[in-house]
Amino acid sequence: MIQDGERVYLTKDEAISALNPGKYIHTIMNPAGGIMMGADLSRQSIIKLFEDNDGKIEIGGDSCKSMKHALVVHRDNGPLFIESNMEVINKLDPIETANP
Repeated sequence: MIQDGERVYLTKDEAISALNPGKYIHTIMNPAGGIMMGADLSRQSIIKLFEDNDGKIEIGGDSCKSMKHALVVHRDNGPLFIESNMEVINKLDPIETANP
């Protein structure tokens, strides 16, 4: 984990540990202003995404956390918000750890 100001970046292994169990995991993207699209992606494709974007995975802010999609991968075509195990996210997030 790397903390850069307000952003908390995760390694691919930390991100994998924060995925919910299951073969498919829900994701949200924002392809155009004001539009949110959701889709279930296979666990394998999300892990591949983490591997391809190592160093671009972070814990999102309060809005992401409130929707339980706290893992954010910054891809070339925009961020992807990934359904997350919030117990693990809260342990990885130093801000949450400091203010339980």
